[in-house]
Amino acid sequence: MDIRRMLVYLCNYFNPNLTNFEMLPKTDFENYQEFLSLLLKMQQNLKSTEQDNLKQIYQELQQKFTEKIIILTGNELEGPNYQKWQSLQTEIHRSFKLLETQIMFLLTSRQSTTNHKHLNTINNYLTKLILYCENIIK
Repeated sequence: MDIRRMLVYLCNYFNPNLTNFEMLPKTDFENYQEFLSLLLKMQQNLKSTEQDNLKQIYQELQQKFTEKIIILTGNELEGPNYQKWQSLQTEIHRSFKLLETQIMFLLTSRQSTTNHKHLNTINNYLTKLILYCENIIK
């Protein structure tokens, strides 16, 4: 048993209700933090009427997602931590794909009522993604 697995075992033994991912590698932790900050930035900019600004932030978010988040495997985690991480990672992937669809709808819509509807839906997906990321990095 390597040292990392032993530490996970001991942490789970002394604190079986451990709900965070203290054993998440530092680079993964930093990737989630960066992704979270972009999600927050996008959510703050939803209120702006400039779609170019929103589109630029979305492109940054999409790049971070494809290059740093979706590729994570969670191999360093074990047991309940891995299962919880895997569930959250799956939900992040699903919600991000739905967010992408709503952003495309927003960028192609012409009516303000439709824009408002898409902005609300986008905000809901961003809120979900923020909560998922916060659960992982807590």
